[in-house]
Amino acid sequence: MCLSLLQHFTRLRKGNTRLVTAKQGELETALQSDLALAHLGINDWGVALSSALLYLDANEVLHLARGKAVFRSAMRIAFEPTAQRRQFNKGDYAELALHYQSKIAQVHVMAEFAKLALHKVQAAMQFILDYFRLDRDSFIRQYFGGRKDVLEMATTEAAHRRILVDLANPEQQAIVTAPLTGCQLVLAGPGSGKTRVIVHRVAWLLRERLVEPEAIMVLAYNRHAAHEIRQRLWQLVGVDAAGVTVQTLHSLAMRITGTSYAVAAERGETIDFSAAIVQATQRLTRAAQGDDGPGGDETSVARDRLLAGLRFVLVDEYQDINGEHYALISALAGRTLAAQDDRLSLMAVGDDDQNIYAFGGASVRYIRQFETDYQAQCYRLLENYRSSAHIIDAANAVIAPARQRMKSAEQLRVNHARREAPPGGEWGTRDPLTQGRVHVLRTPAAPLAEAATALAELQRLQALHAGGSSAGHWGHFAVIARRWDDLDALENLCKNQSIPVLRLREELQIPLHSTREGDGLLQLLRGALRRTRHKRVTLRAGTLARWLRLRHHLPADGFTTHPFLAALAQFIAETEGSAYGFALAVDQVTDALYEFGNGSRRQGAARPNAPLLLLSAHSAKGLEFDHVLVLDSGGWQQPSDEERRLFYVAMTRARLSLTLCAAEGGMHAFLAPLEQLALHARPQPAPVPTLALTRSRACGPEFVVLSWPGYFQPDAPIHAAIARLQVGDALTLQPRRDGKPGWELRDLQDTTVGRMAGRFEPPGTHITGVQVAAIQVRERQSGDQLASERWEIVLPEIVFEKPNTSTQVPGDAF
Repeated sequence: MCLSLLQHFTRLRKGNTRLVTAKQGELETALQSDLALAHLGINDWGVALSSALLYLDANEVLHLARGKAVFRSAMRIAFEPTAQRRQFNKGDYAELALHYQSKIAQVHVMAEFAKLALHKVQAAMQFILDYFRLDRDSFIRQYFGGRKDVLEMATTEAAHRRILVDLANPEQQAIVTAPLTGCQLVLAGPGSGKTRVIVHRVAWLLRERLVEPEAIMVLAYNRHAAHEIRQRLWQLVGVDAAGVTVQTLHSLAMRITGTSYAVAAERGETIDFSAAIVQATQRLTRAAQGDDGPGGDETSVARDRLLAGLRFVLVDEYQDINGEHYALISALAGRTLAAQDDRLSLMAVGDDDQNIYAFGGASVRYIRQFETDYQAQCYRLLENYRSSAHIIDAANAVIAPARQRMKSAEQLRVNHARREAPPGGEWGTRDPLTQGRVHVLRTPAAPLAEAATALAELQRLQALHAGGSSAGHWGHFAVIARRWDDLDALENLCKNQSIPVLRLREELQIPLHSTREGDGLLQLLRGALRRTRHKRVTLRAGTLARWLRLRHHLPADGFTTHPFLAALAQFIAETEGSAYGFALAVDQVTDALYEFGNGSRRQGAARPNAPLLLLSAHSAKGLEFDHVLVLDSGGWQQPSDEERRLFYVAMTRARLSLTLCAAEGGMHAFLAPLEQLALHARPQPAPVPTLALTRSRACGPEFVVLSWPGYFQPDAPIHAAIARLQVGDALTLQPRRDGKPGWELRDLQDTTVGRMAGRFEPPGTHITGVQVAAIQVRERQSGDQLASERWEIVLPEIVFEKPNTSTQVPGDAF
């Protein structure tokens, strides 16, 4: 249809005029007479015409002059046969560069005039007279003396200061202003400001190099990191940030393959992320090959269509990519293309010392070979802005023995502004015991005894942090363990002493949109689409946040220990925060909800009333806390490089104080280098209460008969009983009523609310309680012989006694 319109406008053109006029009826008649369109069955030619014109205008093929006229702007440029393969150089663009430099200078001259006019009109008038009277050099000396470099900036002095000068770190400034061509590798140690460098690099491209926002893409490791980058970029450059694509690798694969989470879910399909990444890589590779071989004319055309003008790609956490990620990024960047112009400029930021996801396929070799793969220039960020010098020195000593390190000849150091500060930082004078040194705490080996000693030290630090108060400020503290099970004893002790505690859990990996809480938002979004029957329905800014507060009665700061309400609050805050007051497209929010997965549930932000946070070393990556205590519990006995890097990550989460537990008689593999650097203490044994050590295990969907409630009619008592349940409500685990082998869940009114799957086996020790871990929403699929279209299932959490020994309960207890 668009082609038919263009052909009609060509016939209407007279001479060389670019202005074309036509009545709507004439255009509709022209379209209806096109035999190629006759078989489409178009009922409303007016709507079809409007859509086609708007599409052509949006793609700058035509220009609609407020609906009154059409300007055709498309043109074809043909080279002479002898010039088709000519290689252009900077000299060909010298005059154009001078033209743009002159325009930039004129903008600063106008800005200077405006500043003068605000204070004294007479001075502004003299400024204009001198501009036309004096020669250029004299004018610049008089009005821009000492500031001549300002005239070369493509942005204001204030913006230049925020983007570049305020970094006050030569290494960061060099990375931000790296050449536009070629690729760069940034090796950034923990706390060295790698996110800041990425954001300022994008801002410099936008404001100082006048790169179009659509030409820049940032690939983040997860949605939370992507949100943080968007937020910082918006604060730095404002609305210019709106056009920059910031997404995860999974989102990139979905975008390239044209796949929608929401559409797949509506069809009852599941998305294989690994397959989506492979498919996206294959599509990019085919586009790079083209019809006339790699590097030919068809290659450029195919890639341009797929990449839509993309020129710059920045990748965060590059050390954590796996083989599939590596292939996708390589195909995106055009690494193997012969023509330099067809390759994208790629900046990878990461730290080989923090590669800890080998179990997920990540390999440190990809960041090690980046320089060779892309002939990249390498930069290093070694100034730490987070931790005290004592903590940094201890971390350096621990990571130094790791083999094949990329920064083996250099060490992390405190940032320049703190170089004269005491090595213990503010904790050097605040803590009379450690004086800011890393504290190696010698503890008994038994789990409860170790936990009691660790808790006593935490309470001592908490009183110092809170200025002597015994309450509050627990949100500034985190306890990190190698394994989730190692946190059981400390969690029991905290609850026994009424200390607020929150344990991040990774056992129940169910997507947010499938929970009762997430499904409530999903139904709201679907309802908005159904009411208008249009994909581009929008929600006003703040609508989702208000809905969340009214529906779930959350406090003003959104904090809650309810895991799925916390994830929902996080999703809404990030989604609306990324829109910065603009309306949200409902279909895009729906897709984002499906992509959100189970969420990062980051409840560890420092708040005076937040609880003490317990988490594993893997889940601690990317977080930071004022005070960190790392448990021993026999978890750090393997001296491999991977385990060393994991312990290094745990250590470098700390800002003010770092306590490392060392069990008596244990075989801790990483504390020997701290013999002289740390304070080693063996405190008086803390009282160990007589306490039945319990642990809990949440049962995922694989342990529950998912379709069982669906066999009952919608008005059956089971559905009403499940609807009354909330996360945390008590349940009982009982043998099946019908006498057959197996187990079922009952509420406190003895109504059966769930049936356990055949693979479920209760823990061998004494069960002390059962409660609701999650309520998941299910829908009937085509072909299912069920009585209900939609139903809820109960996923239980089982609390059981654990032997008070050093024996560990296996992680797959079920």
